[in-house]
Amino acid sequence: MRKIVMLFLAAALFLTGCTKVELENRDFPTAAIVLWNEGELEVFYAIPDLKGEEGGEQKEESQEAILTTGDTMEEIEKSFQYQSDKYLDMSHLKAVVFGEELMGQKEIFYEVLRYFEQNPVFARNMLVFSCKESEKKEILDMALEEDTSFGFYLENLYKNNPDIGKEKEITLGDLLGSIRKEEEIKLPKIGKDKIELTP
Repeated sequence: MRKIVMLFLAAALFLTGCTKVELENRDFPTAAIVLWNEGELEVFYAIPDLKGEEGGEQKEESQEAILTTGDTMEEIEKSFQYQSDKYLDMSHLKAVVFGEELMGQKEIFYEVLRYFEQNPVFARNMLVFSCKESEKKEILDMALEEDTSFGFYLENLYKNNPDIGKEKEITLGDLLGSIRKEEEIKLPKIGKDKIELTP
């Protein structure tokens, strides 16, 4: 009996060791920009990139936006994994920005939302925004220029604006609830000239 238990524990350790991915081998997007472009989904993952001298304690954070395209969000996620040498870890995603043209393609947009709804890694309190596909360059420039990760920047817009406050936030849970009730919902808008947090 003891031998069987030892064999079981050894097998368990072996299996968990195979699936473990170290932190330095992961990409942690803090925001995703999901657009509709020429008949397919276009997703930009805003990923912080910590750089510093080897062995040194001081790290400098820069931002990068990685583009992946495909017909579904699942396909896009797999495509990203094929292109990258790091594991895509969505556990730090703070915000999603949806393109207005995508939102106009209701069937496709609902499929995108189903991806976020059915995956437990995406929190219901994750913030959601909208943007115009035609302004994606300016929005990406904004994402790359910020000193903090784009997802945290969007999250802090509410925290640091006392005139708006957290009660004006629209979350993934709010969006999904409104769609189930067939209610119209307007998302806070990110634009090249300004950010409208009160739709």
